[in-house]
Amino acid sequence: MKKLKINIAHQMPGVIKVDCIELMRLMKLYLQDKVVVCWNALSELEVLPYIDAYSLGIHDCMIRFSRVANRSFNSNYQDRPFLDLKSAASIIGRSEELDWHDPLSDAAMTGILWKHCDKHNFPRDYLVSLEIENNLNNLKPQQLYLELTEDEIEFNHQARLDHRRHNRLFKKPKPSYQYLEGYSDARWIEFNKQHKSLNHVFLDIESFRKDGKWLPKEVVLYDADSDETLIHVIVEHKEKEQ
Repeated sequence: MKKLKINIAHQMPGVIKVDCIELMRLMKLYLQDKVVVCWNALSELEVLPYIDAYSLGIHDCMIRFSRVANRSFNSNYQDRPFLDLKSAASIIGRSEELDWHDPLSDAAMTGILWKHCDKHNFPRDYLVSLEIENNLNNLKPQQLYLELTEDEIEFNHQARLDHRRHNRLFKKPKPSYQYLEGYSDARWIEFNKQHKSLNHVFLDIESFRKDGKWLPKEVVLYDADSDETLIHVIVEHKEKEQ
């Protein structure tokens, strides 16, 4: 059966090639005032850690969807195991529309699954929502500048994923949310309601490993609300001169 039947009417006419610096600049421009949504955010952050600095925050659709829609429960971890994207698409009856591991198709399906979560009020992660709320009230001045500064380039080249912070962010907290300072059920409900109106974009990265690091090969940033492919690039990696 024909795949990639997801309606992506306004995608860019052809994929362009860029280097890592231009990719960083594009991400800086397109991520301002937006919430990034990924399927398995930790793996994407390991490839492009700077998306955390340029966006309002990063939600993981895999975690949000799996914790409600997965029919099985792991008693050892007291949690529902995370689903792969194809299994999740199958649960909502749309697996035939997915060309799995094609970044554009994966990003679009992540958008469909995120909207499914919103429609049925699956809870958003409280800690991520709290970070987004804080960032809304403290916008980042570097996004006013169209080009990258030397400090940004230096910082982002050296920046690698802080596994400890993001592992805490994307895992069920112990103790649970209600024991965190300032938490209330009413506040969490308000985040779930208000943050639906924010601009969400869906990121998918095809990557490869080299010299102990994950590097981007093909990157897609998709806006499901406008049905636009904001970024679709092949990333060129030049060998360093000896």
